[in-house]
Amino acid sequence: MTEVKKHFLGWDTPFLPTAAKWLQEHYLHDEFGSAKDLVIVVSGNAVRRRLQSLLVEMSSEQGKAIDLPSFVTTSSFLNLFLDQSKKIASKTIQAVTTATVMRDFSRQQLAPILGLNNPDYDDLNTWFEYAKEVNGVARELAFGGYNPDPATWPELPDDLLTTKALDRFEAIAAICRKVSEVLAKDQYVVQDSQWLSLAEEVPHPPKSIVLLGTTDLNQLLIKVVSGMMQCGSHVDAVIRAPEAKQYYFDEFGSVIPDKWKTETIEIPDNAIEIAGAPSSQANKLLCAIASLEGKFSKDEITIAVTNEESIPVVRRQLEGHSVDTRFAGGDSLLQSPEVKLVEVIRDYSSTNSYAAYASLVRHPYVGSLLSITSGTLHELDRYYAHHLPTSIGKSWFTPSDISWRVQNKPLIELHKKVREWFSSILDSKEQLISTWSSVIRELLLKLYGNQELDRQSRMLFSLRAIFSALDSIDSLSERSVQSAGMVKSGTVFDLILDELKGVAIPEYPNQDAVDIVGWLEAMTDDAPCLFVVGMDSTLLEASTKYQTYLPNKLREELGLETEDIKYARDAHAVLAMQHSREVHGHLGWILARKTIEGDPLTPNPLLLRCEDDKQLASRSLKMIVEIESESPSIPPQFGSQSSSKEDDHLALPDPSVIKTKPLQRMSVTSFKEYIACSYRFWLHRVLELGEERDDVRELDYALFGSLVHGALELFGKEDSVKDSTDEKVIHAFLLEAVDKVVAGIFGKYPLSTISVQGELAKQRMRSFSKLQAEHRKAGWKIVGVEEKEELQFGTEEQPFVVVGKIDRIDMHEDGRVLVLDYKTGSTSAEKAHGTKDEWTDLQLPIYRHLAKKMGYDFDEVKTGFILVGSKDTSVRFDFPDWDEAQLQVADDRFVEIVEDVKAGKYNSTPTTPAPRFSEDLSWICQDGGIIGTGEENTSV
Repeated sequence: MTEVKKHFLGWDTPFLPTAAKWLQEHYLHDEFGSAKDLVIVVSGNAVRRRLQSLLVEMSSEQGKAIDLPSFVTTSSFLNLFLDQSKKIASKTIQAVTTATVMRDFSRQQLAPILGLNNPDYDDLNTWFEYAKEVNGVARELAFGGYNPDPATWPELPDDLLTTKALDRFEAIAAICRKVSEVLAKDQYVVQDSQWLSLAEEVPHPPKSIVLLGTTDLNQLLIKVVSGMMQCGSHVDAVIRAPEAKQYYFDEFGSVIPDKWKTETIEIPDNAIEIAGAPSSQANKLLCAIASLEGKFSKDEITIAVTNEESIPVVRRQLEGHSVDTRFAGGDSLLQSPEVKLVEVIRDYSSTNSYAAYASLVRHPYVGSLLSITSGTLHELDRYYAHHLPTSIGKSWFTPSDISWRVQNKPLIELHKKVREWFSSILDSKEQLISTWSSVIRELLLKLYGNQELDRQSRMLFSLRAIFSALDSIDSLSERSVQSAGMVKSGTVFDLILDELKGVAIPEYPNQDAVDIVGWLEAMTDDAPCLFVVGMDSTLLEASTKYQTYLPNKLREELGLETEDIKYARDAHAVLAMQHSREVHGHLGWILARKTIEGDPLTPNPLLLRCEDDKQLASRSLKMIVEIESESPSIPPQFGSQSSSKEDDHLALPDPSVIKTKPLQRMSVTSFKEYIACSYRFWLHRVLELGEERDDVRELDYALFGSLVHGALELFGKEDSVKDSTDEKVIHAFLLEAVDKVVAGIFGKYPLSTISVQGELAKQRMRSFSKLQAEHRKAGWKIVGVEEKEELQFGTEEQPFVVVGKIDRIDMHEDGRVLVLDYKTGSTSAEKAHGTKDEWTDLQLPIYRHLAKKMGYDFDEVKTGFILVGSKDTSVRFDFPDWDEAQLQVADDRFVEIVEDVKAGKYNSTPTTPAPRFSEDLSWICQDGGIIGTGEENTSV
């Protein structure tokens, strides 16, 4: 037979049940007998499993036994016919061999690939990256039926391959030839070359082949099947389309791109919803399911998520609203806790970075193993928030000016435990790949050796996969190991992780769960109700990994996968999905407008293939321009049963209900917080809620203030310079003081952003030096720095104090006193404290009372700011012009707040809009992103 026989099964009914019946009638002859000489090629594993299940069900209904035919996916079809006596090099073996071969090539030979790059000979990781690229291009060409040598390709247009492009392919071909030679010495062969050999001859072709719903076969598979046909194999192509579409498919049942380019796809407007991020997509999905009003049971609903990165988010949202889910493709092994631990060990051993260390000690398994408490992790957050360390090496870094807020002892103990447990990795330098494999294996056994696991344990599956990857590394020949030479641990960890890519942890069937599938699986899913979530333009992108080598025009000429082929395949799939659910089903589309990282997405053009111009304009506007605020509501049946219909928000904590220990002290700076919002004051100061971030990469306003303050404090305490009238002397001291403070808080090697901010702080010191010199000449002397004092308002039984620390106190020769507070902003003292009628801050009025307690004459005290702003004009002394009446109002408000706090008097709800810099409490207060915008100073 030299021609494929095509069979059109239509698209008005579910495809797979129809296809199973066709197989029964045409190949199993109603007897469900043996079909050993039949190979059925399908598009994916989900289709394979479903067809097998349907055939078993049909045989069971008829009371007959069945010997299932061979079902294979398009990606595994060729492997059926490879010479089993030959050893195929694993991914690891091929990667190591290619990397070492490339490393040994001359730079001149590699110039077409490396360009101007000149990688270090000993940096094997970099060579691995180049090896992946070379092997990837070779694999892509193999799918087209070509080896990398352009001399073996068909004649191409003269302008398609430049001299540089030819040089690149010739270099890749030379590398591939050398890799094959090296592997042959250890009796290995490359899988690509074995596949290509099948295009020349298949030793034992099957009697019959069925291409079932395979609409985008690669050219290599077509060449191999064509060769089998020449040898007598009978080939059928079973196509999901009516016979009226016969000219839309080639002889093998694959879509013809040009035929599908202009095909109209009429999707009703009410079938399309627009959503932002994956969590919003999930909420839209919940609303869509609710709108069905129970028309379909759970086992009749399938959810297709076109971007697999969004699947975990969508699942969490659904399961959080009591909708069980099951992802047919299984969870990515790379997301398992065991592989995540391998990743963080790799990261920390390779970089010694704080981020990697923090990830390691936060790993749940490590936390349990080392008995790490939440309190210790909280101290680690505090440590980072105040000192921004870049690395955590063999010795724990204790800053000389470590914050009083940080409990350092538990952090030192934790660091010691980590270094002891992981010493075999952390304390070793470069070793042979095989040695590292043994070290890593022993570490994993030390970590997990005492675990008792059942056969269905996800941990067991993950550990088996990791040890299998180590086995693959151990299968490297001595020649390959020696050729690779001495490497760092990260190189071997990367080999392990690369082996695990694409591996999924299977999920067991769950009758109570809604199935979630990927886009390719959705094309043939036969559930009557299907929701497609995502459907953005990235779905149509052809493989772009190797665009430098294989641009679209070259792909077209060589018959490789292109965007047009993907578009045609998807257009056919969308139409088939629609037609099969037109009468008795439901098809809904939820368009994603944002990625999981929040990046914008554009709509898939297939959703814009409507024929009516007005409908197209309206839909385009809706999809591309309009997007609502992401605050979706949850359908009542999916909401919390305890929530009321009137208010689906979480109930706010109530100060009058929650019993707490009364505050016994307040800082002067906290009065501003109470005035702004007594409810948030209660959350922050009484319940001690807030956040400590470990993703900060530069100084925030508070830390920058601490930096400037630290330098000015050193100046105020240095007797040899604080009384100087020479601005140059003052400036020179302050420059050194900034460096001293940076080193004291952040260490010798701070983040580069901190170094830059240190220089910015130094710029402010020039103007301050001039201001200070003039101030001293005017008769003012610094007499107090960082003066602490407290005011008693309680009793022995119920103590209560107001505590404050005055940055600086100056005294004039005539006895006048200045009580001063440094600020790195430019806002005046009057504006910072509020208006004439309403005080928003009481800092300076309270400072008067602290100064009096210290023994200064109340009538001689004047309060103000020393502004140390970013401009010369904003470096100045600033004194408010308050009269006695205003200060009396401030004093009364001061006493009133003290009494309210002593009595536990707080508002029951937060103020709106939220005060500035209160974002850390926004989730509790349900601010919805509304934050006040008043200008504020930064106190240092």
